[in-house]
Amino acid sequence: AEVDADGDGGGVLLSTAVDALAGAVVAGPVTVSGNVHAGGDLLGGQMAVEACDVDLAAGAVFASSGAQARNVFRASGQMTIDGALSALPAGTNQLTYRDPARPPLVGADAVVAPTAVVSLDTSLPPCGSVCGNGVVEPGEQCDDGATNGTPGAACDSRCQIGVFCGSGAPATCVPCADDTNCHPLGRCGGFACLAGLCTAVTPLACDDGNPCTQDSCDAVEGCVHAPLAGAGIAGCDDENVCNGVETCAGGACVAGVPPPGDDGDLCTDDGVCDPVRGYLHTPLIGFPSVTCRFDTLDAALSGAATGDISSGVRKSLTRVLGKARAQVERAAGAHGKRQDKMLKGAGKQLGALGRLLATARQKKQVAPALGGRLGDAVAGASGALSSLHAAGGP
Repeated sequence: AEVDADGDGGGVLLSTAVDALAGAVVAGPVTVSGNVHAGGDLLGGQMAVEACDVDLAAGAVFASSGAQARNVFRASGQMTIDGALSALPAGTNQLTYRDPARPPLVGADAVVAPTAVVSLDTSLPPCGSVCGNGVVEPGEQCDDGATNGTPGAACDSRCQIGVFCGSGAPATCVPCADDTNCHPLGRCGGFACLAGLCTAVTPLACDDGNPCTQDSCDAVEGCVHAPLAGAGIAGCDDENVCNGVETCAGGACVAGVPPPGDDGDLCTDDGVCDPVRGYLHTPLIGFPSVTCRFDTLDAALSGAATGDISSGVRKSLTRVLGKARAQVERAAGAHGKRQDKMLKGAGKQLGALGRLLATARQKKQVAPALGGRLGDAVAGASGALSSLHAAGGP
């Protein structure tokens, strides 16, 4: 392209790039990429360019001619001379810049004739902001470049913080791209992006009624039901020990295993299961606390394998145990001195039983494990009988 500003008395060309922003004059950019010339018979050509960035591109010609030929470049930002700048035969090239840190840049292949006069003028208007260049400049709140004003963008087309379109939004609003543009929690917070507009919706209800899932609402995924695992989870465990401890596994409540009611001890009353404490297994008292030991001895002797006890020892122990039991049973129906006599007799029989067992164990006529169980039962019976005797009966 070519610009011709010739005139009979003298050609004049003035090019400025300024704008008003918030009451201040600011400069925009000017690029010369073609041929520009001004001349005249009387005074010659005079041309001036004033802008933020002034760029005389390589291959471009900016020429004034005549007696008072003059070229003036004023740059508030960066001035770059890569083409031909001419004010012949005896004119002036004036390069003025605003920023002390950004003097004019004259390329190695540039032609400047005559040599330019370079000067600093800090009173030149500042450079104006360019919305969309990706740089936050004076008067801009943001600048995300090409994405300004696009759906979901945080910055609108004016380089101001965007307001997403919806009820009550300004005309310069930015279309929403997803639910979280409308509310940090999206539909969980009661807002959805519908056709680019933020629209109020009923918040998601995420309680699935399952105690074995952790329910939550995610702004992107919506309702999330994370499976829980373990015991003691409210809503799954009914806190009744009689039916076991319910546990969560794989998001489902699994029934517990009820505790055994029989503790295997003949000398306890297992009773009825308490929902809080379970089976109490209360120790027997009185005559039952003695006879239960006899029952334990009877069960151990009758159930012992042939190899665990000799037949003779089995018979002897069973006979003496029967005598002790008979004494206790008679004592249970007696009172006073008669009862006391019967209890003493039972004690003597238990003493004899203990001695027989000790001898048999010493002679290895009883297996060690069986001997230990029998010995514990005899000791327990003796202790219970002593307590009963000391208390004077039940």
